[in-house]
Parts: sequence; C-alpha cells; structure tokens
Amino acid sequence: MFSKFSVKKPYTVIVGVVMVLLLGFIAFTSSTTDLLPKMELPYVVVYTTYPGASAEKVENSLTKVLESSIGTTENLVNTSSVSSDNLSLIILQFADDTNMDTAMINLNAKVDLVKGYLDSSISAPTLMAINPNMMPIMMTTVDYEGQGIKELSEFVDAKIVPELEKTKGVATVTAQGLLEETVQVLLDQDKIDDINNKILNSVDAELAKAERDLLDSLKQVNDGLTKINEGQKH
Repeated sequence: MFSKFSVKKPYTVIVGVVMVLLLGFIAFTSSTTDLLPKMELPYVVVYTTYPGASAEKVENSLTKVLESSIGTTENLVNTSSVSSDNLSLIILQFADDTNMDTAMINLNAKVDLVKGYLDSSISAPTLMAINPNMMPIMMTTVDYEGQGIKELSEFVDAKIVPELEKTKGVATVTAQGLLEETVQVLLDQDKIDDINNKILNSVDAELAKAERDLLDSLKQVNDGLTKINEGQKH
C-alpha cells in the first residue's frame, strides 16, 4: 500500500522524508548532554554535633538514642553510623521505591520524639537527603608556567578562587593541593626551667625580706608593749 502511494505521490513522500530529516537534525543539534541527571537516591544522613564529648560518649548518649528511635521508620533497609569526637553521623538506606519526601517527614517526627532526652549541649540533628546535585560537578587543574608551587598557590587563592566564586550558579569553590605556609614554634624547656627558677628565687627572696620586715615590726611592737607594761607597774 505504501509502495503504491509512493509511486502515485512521489513529491509528497520526498517532502515528508525531508521534513523528518530536518526535524531530526534540529532535535539532535539542540539537545544537550546531562552529565548529572536529576536522581532521587534512597539515602538520608543524620548529622549531629556534641561539643566536648568523646567518641564513646557520643556513641552511648547520642548515636544509640537516635538509632533506637529512627530504626523503626517505614521502608528503612539498613542503618550505619559513625561516632567520633564531637560528632555523630548516621547513614540511613531506604527501599528503592520509597517516597523520600514522606520518609523525611517520618524521620523528623522520630527525631522530635527523642530531642527531649538529649543533653542540652547537643545541637539539633540535621537531616540531609543525599542528592547528586549536592556533589561537585566540575574539577579542574591549574598550572602557572615559570612559577613554583608557592607562587601557584598564592595565584589560585588570590585570583582563581574569588573569580570562580563570583560565577553565577556556583555555590562553593574548594582548592586542594595548595601550599600552606605555617610557623612552628619550638620552646626550649631548659631555658624555660631556668627562667622559672630565677622567678621563683626572686619571689622567695622578696618573701623572705617581707618576712624579716614583719618579724622586726612585731619585735618593735612587743618591745613597746613591754615598756608600757613596765611604766604602768612603776
């Protein structure tokens, strides 16, 4: 049927083919490659700080309390945690078909249930749904011909990073591998001990002098009282 139509209407077929090719070419040239497509990963991180607490205290007083509450969340598949000094990090994995918006609401409710049992110095737990858009999407290297690592580091820190941060759509810029100059101060313990001894000797000498002056004053007072008593007897 199509062959008969093509024979009877050759120009119509040619025009149709040309239009299909033209539309395909336009669609191909105008399409863009999305290197990081929007995805919803079934992972949530619970981030909580506990200033001044050791890793053991964070584990017993914070991490376990949160895990016991959020461990009953619907569609939760796996829970892992990391407790370190001042910080608790809990990673939650949900089933692939989980509605993460609903899961976040449920998790917030679970966390609210145990907030009153936490120490007052513990910060409010922060819930973060892992999203590929949170990850860095561009990495680049910088070279400065004829300059050393020190000059290159200063150039990147003073010029490149501020300019990139001004770019529209850029949230943060982090430079790695830069040379950072530090000053290390080493104290001579022998000299410190010598100075301390001099100070202590000086203080001891002043205290001894003050003690002598006090004893002399007390002696004068006693002598005066003795003379007064003798005068009263006569």
